[in-house]
Amino acid sequence: MTATRLGWASSAVVLALTLVSTAHVQVPTARAQADYETFLAWCENQDAISPAAQQAVSAVLQELVTTDCQDAQTRLSEVVSLSVGTRFSQENAGSLDLAPLTTLPNLELLAVHNQSIERYSALPNISGLQRFYFTTADTGIDLSALFQPLAAAPQLRHLFFYVESAYGPSSDAPASTALDLSSLSQLTQLSSLHLDGNFSDISPLATLTGLTELHLSSLNLDLSTLTGLENLQSLSISLSGISDISPLATLTYLTRLELVNNNIEDLTPLATLVNLTHLNLLSNNVSSVAALAPLDQLTSLTLHRNPICPVESAPQPLSSPSPQPPSRQVPAQPRQPASAPTYPLGKSVAPPELTSTQPTRLTQCAGQFIDWRELLDEQ
Repeated sequence: MTATRLGWASSAVVLALTLVSTAHVQVPTARAQADYETFLAWCENQDAISPAAQQAVSAVLQELVTTDCQDAQTRLSEVVSLSVGTRFSQENAGSLDLAPLTTLPNLELLAVHNQSIERYSALPNISGLQRFYFTTADTGIDLSALFQPLAAAPQLRHLFFYVESAYGPSSDAPASTALDLSSLSQLTQLSSLHLDGNFSDISPLATLTGLTELHLSSLNLDLSTLTGLENLQSLSISLSGISDISPLATLTYLTRLELVNNNIEDLTPLATLVNLTHLNLLSNNVSSVAALAPLDQLTSLTLHRNPICPVESAPQPLSSPSPQPPSRQVPAQPRQPASAPTYPLGKSVAPPELTSTQPTRLTQCAGQFIDWRELLDEQ
């Protein structure tokens, strides 16, 4: 009997220890983050929210140049645009919770640079959002997680998406890194779209018939999708290696066309674009502009770095101040006058102010601005 009682006592002790151990494991180690209905609540409870939410609160306070939560709450209507993170730098990279930004009543432009977004689902709840800029170094980003919530943002009209590490895309990039744009087809409310990254299938753009402005930069693009985007007024296709531009012939509403750094030779498809006022063909293989003769509205044409331009030099204004002789303190090589304009390599530049005696249809070619129709006389 004594042995039996001892056995029961031992079992009771083991059971008690087990319950204590189990109870200890079930004790929560951290409190779940609460969502708040006002920015003031988010701000005053920063110790209780995630670092990603703190990042959002901090960005708003910096925009308002204040550290006072009450002051920020009373001035929230002043926040019309907000930028978080740094472009072309991982220095301020981190995570961003968009939930605190849903309390901003007048936020129209949001730029997120090199941040890992938490809760994309909050995007439609930024009720006034019209412009969204997103840059990332993540070449494997799941775009559906970004584009699907944006499709439910009723005011969104402008989307800028840029993969920083893909700038100047290389043909050696593995196919597995190509971005899937399929979910982009849902953003039918867009009027302006900028896509810069490693992708080749742009067929999802076919549903975006409301686009008036489009910028694409990627290799091996099939332009046939663009034939249905007849409302386009501004189009830019750069660093893509394209040579066949025949699909552009249907885009007769275009007034501005940028085709920089490609392999274009034949300009015949552009003859139908009679509303063009600006055409940039920098760094292509153009040797004739005869096809552009019908374009009476074309007043700005860039042909620098093409076979048709014999001299590869930086463009100069129509008239420049006379060079000044060098001073005794400088080398014998004359210096550029301080008042003379300088032009960044590889970019379109504004022509000098015109007078009644200067040409009205300018081309940037052979180191100077000339009337581009003069080139027709030479062909």
